[in-house]
Amino acid sequence: FAGRGPVQVQAHQGEVVLVAHKDVRITSVEGRIRIQAKKKVVLIGGGSYTEWSAEGIRHGTAGSWQEHAAMHAQVGPMSRPVETRAFEAANLYQAHYVLRSQRDHAVLVHHPYKLTLPSGETWVGRTDDRGQTATAFTRNPDEVHLQALDTRPPQQEPWHLSGGDSPAIQADYRDDESTLPPI
Repeated sequence: FAGRGPVQVQAHQGEVVLVAHKDVRITSVEGRIRIQAKKKVVLIGGGSYTEWSAEGIRHGTAGSWQEHAAMHAQVGPMSRPVETRAFEAANLYQAHYVLRSQRDHAVLVHHPYKLTLPSGETWVGRTDDRGQTATAFTRNPDEVHLQALDTRPPQQEPWHLSGGDSPAIQADYRDDESTLPPI
């Protein structure tokens, strides 16, 4: 579901299959619906069919074929090129993760994390209501490293200035992340 913006479904190695026990509906409220294929489009309903390809158009039915039109004209051959889009070379692979506790494997909701991409780029965020991270995109099937960040409040210790009776200064700090206990 998308309230705004386009929704794309792409299969870079294989097919996309939509299956429903009941109806499948494709509707464009204010635009048009375009179905195209480089080789052939086949529509089958109840055993009747129509095929469109570079070789021509073929219809078949075991029942009657009715055509309704205010006018019918045969004006000679005509075709249009198929507008296929190549898959975008960038960001072909994607994954998101569910962050879980190492102790009891409970989903960590709204928990801070850091993703490190193969490029060295880092993303810091919080998991969503289902414990999921943001989706990471890579050009190749590379490893993306996920690290749960510490949620403990910073420790406070007084600092003392040398050379006098000045009051202590409060400072916040965190231990090195590598020394943190498992979450």
